[in-house]
Amino acid sequence: MSKMNFAITTAFLKSTHKRYIYPSISQFCAYAASNFIFQNVDIQMIQKANARLKFLYRKKAYLTQHTQQLLIMSLVQCRFDYACSVWYNGLTQSLKHKLQVTQNKLNMFILDLKLRDHVGHQQFESLNWLPVNKRVEQVMLCHVFKVKHKLAPSY
Repeated sequence: MSKMNFAITTAFLKSTHKRYIYPSISQFCAYAASNFIFQNVDIQMIQKANARLKFLYRKKAYLTQHTQQLLIMSLVQCRFDYACSVWYNGLTQSLKHKLQVTQNKLNMFILDLKLRDHVGHQQFESLNWLPVNKRVEQVMLCHVFKVKHKLAPSY
């Protein structure tokens, strides 16, 4: 075996200013690539959610509140749930905040709130929604429950 396999590679990530130690260069590259890919996916998802919300705002005059909620859930909110248990924990705090802001925009659209109105616990409760971080936690716990009780599909 070469000395490279036993070398400890250290990397300083500018975003967190913390020192990480990786047993090999390949593990560092895998971490950096996956972190970059998940952040890229998150940015694309936020852009798509905002574009779809903009489209729905143009059609809002023809929609009831119930129809608005159904469209938001089927066109936008489902993207939040897609593989969120995998990529959410690897995101930076600023990207997590952008996700929450996007969800607040969806909430404001359905409840017909003004731009400067506060979106708080009561608004989420009126729609039976959870904030992004609690929603991710719920999805992960649901997966664990299904695996533990053998309710998950066998692939």
